[in-house]
Amino acid sequence: MKYIRWFSVHPDVAKHTKFTSMLHRFDHINVVAKFRMGCHWLKCEERVVDRIKIPRSQRLCTLCDFHKCEDEMHIFECPFYNDIRLKFQQLFKHICCDNYQNNNMTIWSWNFSDDNFRQFMNGYQDPSFWLDLAFFLIACRKKRKAGLRALAAQNSLSSSSLDEA
Repeated sequence: MKYIRWFSVHPDVAKHTKFTSMLHRFDHINVVAKFRMGCHWLKCEERVVDRIKIPRSQRLCTLCDFHKCEDEMHIFECPFYNDIRLKFQQLFKHICCDNYQNNNMTIWSWNFSDDNFRQFMNGYQDPSFWLDLAFFLIACRKKRKAGLRALAAQNSLSSSSLDEA
C-alpha cells in the first residue's frame, strides 16, 4: 500500500508534468518507468534468494548501517548515495526549505514522509525534474552495482583467508 501512495498523483499537484512527455531517450524513460513501477535494481524487488522466499521487511540495504529495507525511498536517505545527492541538489530544491537550500547537510539528512515522497515523485511541474531524476537514478544504479561488486570481492577475500587458516 505504501508503494501505491508514493507514486499516485498528489492532490496539491494540479497539473503535474508526466515523465513520458519530458524524457526522450530510451535509457532515461526506462530507468524512471522501472523505478515508478517497482521493477528495478533495488533489493526490495529481490523476492527469492537461493530458492528461499525473503520477506520484503528483510531485504535490507547492505551498503549502509541503517538496517532499513532497500526500497524506493531508501536511495534518497541512504548515506552510501550522499555524493550523488550532492551532485543533484537541484533535484531536491522543492523539498528543502529556502533557508537550507544551499546547505549540503540538508540533502543527506532529509527524511521523507510518505506525503513528501509522493509529492516529490510527481515532478513539481518542473521541466528539468524528470531528466534530473533519470540521471540521479542511473548514477545510483551504477554506484550500487560497483559497491556490491566491491563488497562481494571483500567477502570473497575474507572467506578465502579463513579457509587458509
